[in-house]
Amino acid sequence: MVLFHVPYVLPASVGLVPLSEGALGVSFFFVLSGFILRHAHAPEGFRPLTFYRRRAARVLPLHYATLILWTWLFFASWGNSLGEKVNSGVANLLVIHALFSGPLYTLGYNAVSWSISVELVFYALFPLLLVGGRAIGVFAACALAVLLLPDAAAAGLERAFPGSFHFHPLGRLLEFTVGMALHAVWRHWRPGERVATITQIGAILLLLALVPASAAMPPHLRNLLLLAPFGLLILGFAWDGPLTRLLSRPLPVLLGEASFALYMTHHMLFRLIDPLLAGLGAAIALPLAVLAAVLLSVAVFLLFERPVRALLNRPSAGRHSHVVVATPVPQGGGGG
Repeated sequence: MVLFHVPYVLPASVGLVPLSEGALGVSFFFVLSGFILRHAHAPEGFRPLTFYRRRAARVLPLHYATLILWTWLFFASWGNSLGEKVNSGVANLLVIHALFSGPLYTLGYNAVSWSISVELVFYALFPLLLVGGRAIGVFAACALAVLLLPDAAAAGLERAFPGSFHFHPLGRLLEFTVGMALHAVWRHWRPGERVATITQIGAILLLLALVPASAAMPPHLRNLLLLAPFGLLILGFAWDGPLTRLLSRPLPVLLGEASFALYMTHHMLFRLIDPLLAGLGAAIALPLAVLAAVLLSVAVFLLFERPVRALLNRPSAGRHSHVVVATPVPQGGGGG
């Protein structure tokens, strides 16, 4: 996702498209989010209010911090009327901006935060999906609806809500529920390291093959098709193996923990430093920008995100048990 945004936020210094299909990383993130949340919370003893509080402590502090910072830095130069800015600002404050059509909401203020709005809808639904096999049933219903959706109806949805299969929670529910369903597979089937390694490598090769092959497909069908490599990739790493152990080393773990901060801050940082890097050439400017974004994300995670989350989670730490099982899958984005 970081490289996907380069043409939009580093136009003067880089001015190229290093990863044209980077937006697909959001699909992987929603699948991973469903898997990790199902992994971390067992139906037995599950407390919805505790879950909601911990999820809010996970994503909202950084969302509001970046919203305030974006407003301070870019509000005056944002080329919309004051009324439009206020409407978009209220939607961002309530974290419901992904529910409204158009870039004023889905990409307003800190543009990447639309996915947080989608995640909050999934958090609201999660206690219902956690019971029995409801997640599997919802996934099956969503997959069937996508397969049976006429092209004309899909085009109509896109006209009424541009990016409806990218920005709207209903368009992403398929991915979140398949992540929860994948956890049932992982829970009941644990193959050996050989199968895990083959699955990891096979998923990467399948992804590399399907991404260009599916580029011309309608968005809803492409999202469904790419669930196969994304799901296999998550299962392969959750099953353990040499690549999993490599990612379990201290530095990859730290970068994984800071990935949400990277996602939430890189867009603004790139806009700020783009004029400073202009003239260096893309070969120098791009690595410097990415390095700066990674270092900033680690600092934000260590100095803001983790301490604030610990503070917000402290009151109930001694009163309620919270089941958390370590997962070999690196946490990323807003779903961890």
